[in-house]
Amino acid sequence: MINGGEVREGLARRHRREDAEHRFQKIDRDGDGRLSRDEFRGSEERFRTLDRNNDGFLTPDELKSRGRNQ
Repeated sequence: MINGGEVREGLARRHRREDAEHRFQKIDRDGDGRLSRDEFRGSEERFRTLDRNNDGFLTPDELKSRGRNQ
């Protein structure tokens, strides 16, 4: 059985994911689904760290994994 705490935790995760998607869409000025260096608000060093495949763009998946494998 699922209890109230698990339901609240699931809803909180969903809201965080939706918030992250909304923020990404606002930053992605050209709407291509990825962030260029010009669109990214952080430092050059941080951009390179997050750009796991070194293609010069950040995708939602690269940003989701920002805390992993560093």
